[in-house]
Amino acid sequence: MILCFNPLISENMKTIYRVESPTGEVRVLEVSRNETGYNVYIDDSNICESITEEELTEALENPNF
Repeated sequence: MILCFNPLISENMKTIYRVESPTGEVRVLEVSRNETGYNVYIDDSNICESITEEELTEALENPNF
């Protein structure tokens, strides 16, 4: 279940999503575009994961954290 599919903030090529997993756990995803897809930071982490557009869509539609 997605708590908020629409971005909370969108500025400077960065979009922030707040998503809720089926278990009720909430995460904040900070997403920015890169050459091959998207860079994603979770909950203000300094660790970035690069994912494709398909992986981002799947993560937003079916969060499993």
